Amino acid sequence: LIKYFSIEPNKIKVIYPGISTDFFLKDSLNIFKKKPREKYFFSVTTNPRRKNIISILKVMARNKAFFQGYKYKIAGLIREKELIKIANIIQKYHLNKMVELLGYVSDNKLKNLYRRAEFFIYPSFYEGFGLPLIEAMASRCLAIGANNSSMVEIMPDKRFLVDPYDLPDIFVKMKYALSMPGDEKQRIINLNFNYVKKFNWQRTAKKFIKTYVNIRKK
Repeated sequence: LIKYFSIEPNKIKVIYPGISTDFFLKDSLNIFKKKPREKYFFSVTTNPRRKNIISILKVMARNKAFFQGYKYKIAGLIREKELIKIANIIQKYHLNKMVELLGYVSDNKLKNLYRRAEFFIYPSFYEGFGLPLIEAMASRCLAIGANNSSMVEIMPDKRFLVDPYDLPDIFVKMKYALSMPGDEKQRIINLNFNYVKKFNWQRTAKKFIKTYVNIRKK
């Protein structure tokens, strides 16, 4: 707005959107650790190219030995043309047993996918906001985002920002997420959870009302 429309900064009010309170997992993840479960990391996408899913597949192909025992689950409706491309890449890199394309999932399944994942990864080339990152952190899931656009602003721990064009950097952050001590991981998850509490619709609505009232007074 400032750059392209020459609007004065003091005339701009930024109000963050929110996510459903259903995503916020109040209890610890111990309820899941009691049960044997599949080990996986997770992404949400409807646009694999912009969300940079292909780079994650390339990282896995280059480091198959490290990722043995883990699955990469991808949820979201993907157009048929893009889905064929992704399927071909999975076939090309012999990742069929390591990657699972889930397609559309219900809200309840989405919440469970976040909560049971080793980490959520979202190395998008550009985001208008990046709600899935907030959803992941609210679900007490370790989150990895890209170091561009809005994601820099909404990710509290900058160590988990990656260069989406740098495959070694993506691998280093994924490896760190899978290798860190449990107590350190839990500490980061708790910090992220407390940070994203501010992204709620009630707070968003109150800020909009306050802004409208102030405009009317002027």
